[in-house]
Amino acid sequence: MRYMKNNNGLLAILAAILLFGTSCGKMEDSYREFIEGGERIYAGRVTTVQTIAGNEKIKIIWKIPSDPNINEFRIFWNNNKDSLSLNFDRTTHSEPTMELEINPLKAGTYYFNICSYDLNGRSSVKTEFTGISYPIGYEIEN
Repeated sequence: MRYMKNNNGLLAILAAILLFGTSCGKMEDSYREFIEGGERIYAGRVTTVQTIAGNEKIKIIWKIPSDPNINEFRIFWNNNKDSLSLNFDRTTHSEPTMELEINPLKAGTYYFNICSYDLNGRSSVKTEFTGISYPIGYEIEN
């Protein structure tokens, strides 16, 4: 009986070694396609976005990323069919946020993406957010 317990333990150790040994060799296959052509550098990403609903308009306010090379922001909506681009100069912009009002916008819910771009033309990872535009004359009751 004692021989059987030791044998089961040895089998478990051998199985773990075989499993570990075969799985490590293929780990790099899971990320190989992402590093072809070298490492990719992104501009600093916008992480904090706020929207304010209005009558046929939406105001967008976002925190400026700390990346010192950012020189442009682009906002996309309507499945990227519509967009606005804003140049950005850190030396003249002293506020920690930027804002943009988009109007006129028909009443409805809008899905936006914002990307920042750096001096080398590299974009950030997009940040997705939503905003609401109300019809003219719509009033919120308190």
